[in-house]
Amino acid sequence: SDWSSDVCSSDLNVQIRATFYDDVSFSPLEVVKGGTILDVIPSLGTSPYMIKSNTPNPQITQATVFLETFDSSLSKSKLLALESTDIFVKDDLVFSGIFTNGPAPATEANVYLAFYDAFEPPRILGISTIPIGEMEPNEKIPFEFNKKIDPRSVGFNLFSESDVFYSDFTNIEIPDPEILT
Repeated sequence: SDWSSDVCSSDLNVQIRATFYDDVSFSPLEVVKGGTILDVIPSLGTSPYMIKSNTPNPQITQATVFLETFDSSLSKSKLLALESTDIFVKDDLVFSGIFTNGPAPATEANVYLAFYDAFEPPRILGISTIPIGEMEPNEKIPFEFNKKIDPRSVGFNLFSESDVFYSDFTNIEIPDPEILT
């Protein structure tokens, strides 16, 4: 039982409260707090978030989401670039790419993969983080993801953030598994 989506804001750190309900009572079964994946959401931008019940309950049938707090943050420039180089599925999803930093040193650089399902609108099934760490100006670093993923995943959004920069979101569809003959 989880609730996930994109949230929109303006250069703010966002805290989110999800309230889980059943079909029987108006009283909530559980209230869980969380935050967005990106530390800073650019003006008119979005960030995925994922909030899960601490005690999964099959009685949960509904959820409401409330934006709880907004803490002003310094804005970041969209100067990170991600390029995918290879993607295939055997038993695991194998995805690789190149991460390119902007024109200044950066720390706390991460690449994110937010996996989603086929529902409309899509639900986020999981988020994987590939830590990159410190980067020199304009440095290019290869990265790779090689793990089992939720079999309901049909694609993922690829994005990144560092202490000073962020990237665009790139939507990538997951190919059908390769069958060995």
